[in-house]
Amino acid sequence: MVLPFARNSDGSLITEYNFFAFETAPKYFSLNAYGGLKSQEISISVLKCSSINIEAHDIETITTQQILPDRFSICVRAIDLDSGIKQVNIGIGSVNGSFELQTMKSAISSTHRMHDIVEANLTHGEHVYVQAVVINHAGLQTEFTSHPFVVDHTLPVIQSLESSLGYRVDAQNDTTTIVHSRWHVVDDESDVKFCEYCIGFSESSCDIIGWTATSSISFSHSKNFRVQHGSRILLKLRCINGIQLSGFAHNGPLVVSYIPPENIGSKIQFITDTGISNVTGDQKTLTFRWDNFYDLSRIQSYTTRVFRNKTLFSDIQTPNKNYIRIKNVPMKNQETYSVNVVGTNVGNISSIPKQASVTCEHNKPFLSGKGFGYGTNYIDWNGVFQSTDIVSFQVAIGSAKGMSDILMPSTTTETRVTIDILPDYHEIRAVVTATSITGMSTTYRQTIIL
Repeated sequence: MVLPFARNSDGSLITEYNFFAFETAPKYFSLNAYGGLKSQEISISVLKCSSINIEAHDIETITTQQILPDRFSICVRAIDLDSGIKQVNIGIGSVNGSFELQTMKSAISSTHRMHDIVEANLTHGEHVYVQAVVINHAGLQTEFTSHPFVVDHTLPVIQSLESSLGYRVDAQNDTTTIVHSRWHVVDDESDVKFCEYCIGFSESSCDIIGWTATSSISFSHSKNFRVQHGSRILLKLRCINGIQLSGFAHNGPLVVSYIPPENIGSKIQFITDTGISNVTGDQKTLTFRWDNFYDLSRIQSYTTRVFRNKTLFSDIQTPNKNYIRIKNVPMKNQETYSVNVVGTNVGNISSIPKQASVTCEHNKPFLSGKGFGYGTNYIDWNGVFQSTDIVSFQVAIGSAKGMSDILMPSTTTETRVTIDILPDYHEIRAVVTATSITGMSTTYRQTIIL
């Protein structure tokens, strides 16, 4: 006979043939394959039945398998030890005892042949009963009815596929990755028989782990594998139903992340009214930024902690930016605020903290009581102002009050300027303004008698 093959989800073909052996002597059989490739592989298994059920109303006597949307393999495992089987008639209906899908007709007529292929135009989701009337050579007959099966034309539907990554260090001190997945798959007609997963670097590849059967149809834990930190991988899942139709889903890219972010080269900078400095005169707002940390797997968030004189003042997590402005900070003079910035990557691994500090300075430069020093061609104000945070001086010198005919207003970081004084000048007026790093200033004026 020609064996009826069904195609599996992986492209292979499978068939099953039942027969009775009426003698205890060795049995010989042969298989002939036509039209196949020379490199084809055929696996054959021969199984011995443990018992034979000869009850007339046993629903297990008839087995059915949908091999195509409109074709079904039917096996009637009936036996007559006295006169043998003469004929088997088969009918198909959507209700037990009906034959509207296929009227009763002769299908199997050989003593050793129990299989047949039935072609019928059946509707997806329809319940089908197969009834067989088996007639022996004495003209006696027995009716058998199959367990109802559901016609299936559709793929399994995979819903809510979720995956996460786990890591472990192996005996060689290498970090290995494992993918944990969970999903829900539905096939109300022929049921889900099994599921398989594979893992690759793209949607079209399984170059990390090839197709592997899962131990459950709702979750899986992959084998441990080695990939580099920062790699993007995808998990592909397929679930196969009773007629070997496959439903597919994928999850990813999943980012492999098991190394902490690096902050080497990153700097924390405090932004003040006068620019970037580690001294601020702002009494209400603290603003700072930092260079992005480096991580191949991507930084997920930054956590900033601000300490006032070593006491935690603020703890803020920022997902998408590298700067912070904290308002309503009750800054006091000479207080030091320290900042820690920690980067956390998508693997939820945090970097070591990056630290910096800023000092609050509210005082203006103050006068020491000392006056200008001068000579025939210079003026010197060294020691006139007392402050360690002076960043610049503005100087103007004139022959009379309000004038700057000797030296126009100019900015310098020195404490001495050279000037040209005409011989007929009897006095000059000098004005010096000292500005601190916080932008606060103090002015000193003096009339110098020549």
